This record gives sequence, C-alpha cells and structure tokens, in this order.
Amino acid sequence: KKEKDEKKKDDEEDKGPPCGPIACNDKITSLQSTIKREIQELKENLNMVTLWLQLQIPQIEDGNNFGVAVQEKVFELMTNLRTKLDASQTQISKYLSDRGDAVAKAAKSPHVVKASFFMLPKI
Repeated sequence: KKEKDEKKKDDEEDKGPPCGPIACNDKITSLQSTIKREIQELKENLNMVTLWLQLQIPQIEDGNNFGVAVQEKVFELMTNLRTKLDASQTQISKYLSDRGDAVAKAAKSPHVVKASFFMLPKI
C-alpha cells in the first residue's frame, strides 16, 4: 500500500501544476546569474590577496610585532568577508528553493494561483 501511495505521489509531481507551466522572472534570473558571477570573481580575488598577505607576514623580532598584528587583523577581516560571501551564495540558492516550494504549494490549488498572480510584485 505504501509503495502504491508513493508511486501515485511521484506521478502527481511529474505531471506539473494544473495551471500549466509557470515562467520564471527573467529579470531576477539574469540578476542572480550576474551576482553569482560577481561573487565568484570576488572570492577568487580574495583568495589571491589572502595568499599574498600570508606570504608577506614578517618574522617577529625584538618584540616589534606591530606590522604582524595589523596584517593578522586584515587577515581576520578578509576571513569574515569570505564567510559573508559564502552566506550570500547560500541565500541565492535558498531563495530559488523557497520560491519553488511556494510555486509547488500554490500549483496544488489552482484557485490560489489565480488570486496570487495579482499579488506578486511586478519588477
């Protein structure tokens, strides 16, 4: 019985929404691809600068470690930036996933899709 229910559920998901295919917003899609590309380039540049900075850290001699402290602080800031960039990439994927879930839920109720069409913001 469980297998039959799972097969029926899979068949329902493969059919698509009863209201027909739902087009994605071309503006959002193009902006997301641009942002993804920019984030990737920024991460690559950040990796190069981080490597260069690590190679420039001088040896601590005679207690004069002011330059080392400054470089370590900059390295810490760059690490924080890398973390934020990773979070931004995750948010883009999460947005697409959440939007897909919302469309899937709305597609199960055709009367909701018609009403929600007018509530979606026009970009």
